[in-house]
Formats: sequence, structure tokens, C-alpha cells
Amino acid sequence: MNPSRLPVVVGGLLDVDCGEDAIKQLIFVVKGQFSTDELVAEVEKRNRSAPCFIRFVFSFIQWWLARLIMFPLS
Repeated sequence: MNPSRLPVVVGGLLDVDCGEDAIKQLIFVVKGQFSTDELVAEVEKRNRSAPCFIRFVFSFIQWWLARLIMFPLS
């Protein structure tokens, strides 16, 4: 999957009532750059709550994934 498409994919999964755990797992396994603003917008479009702490978590995930790409653990 193209990491930049993650927000659209998450939005589609929300549309079909995919489980929150599956969506979280997808976010954790996608490596690469994706827009946290777009991700939050997709969640908010579907009348899902996206408080400030979720923005923080998404920002952290994006930072962490970028670090993994630059400095792999193995």
C-alpha cells in the first residue's frame, strides 16, 4: 500500500464499520510518510471523535515510522 493513501484507506475502513483494533494495527504497520492532518480529517468526516490526544498519537506514529525508515532496528 502507498503510505500516502493511508488516510483514504482508513476512511474506507470506517465506512464499512471495520474494527478499531484492525485500523490501529494498519496504522502501526504502514511504513512511510502519511499526512496526520488528512488522517484526522477522514476520521472527523465520519463523525468520529478525534480529540487532541489522537492528533498527538498520530503525530508520534508518523515520527516513529520516519525514524524506522532512516534507522532500521535490524
